[in-house]
Amino acid sequence: MSEGSVKKMGELLRQGARMLSDTCPECGTPLFQLRNGDTICPMCNKPVKYVKGDADSQAEAHKERLEESFRKKIDEVQTRLEEADDPALIGELTDTLMKLMEALDRANKLGA
Repeated sequence: MSEGSVKKMGELLRQGARMLSDTCPECGTPLFQLRNGDTICPMCNKPVKYVKGDADSQAEAHKERLEESFRKKIDEVQTRLEEADDPALIGELTDTLMKLMEALDRANKLGA
């Protein structure tokens, strides 16, 4: 484990999070339960949800891939927006960014 990851876990503990005995399915880092009840992986910086059954896990995996796709597109549009000078392009990128953020919000609410 890197020094940065240890510091991040220490910070979560200081904020009142609880280290769990479960580990992240992607990187193997111990998971933390935040005060609000959410479970996260401090290394992947992603929420982790427990699912039951194969159909549930497939649906959750699909939802996570969809959310990740929206996040990547949001990052791409944001980068283009930061570099844009043309007011028309700025307006177009802003509209696109707002639609992507709304879509991400809806995807987050799937199965909530």
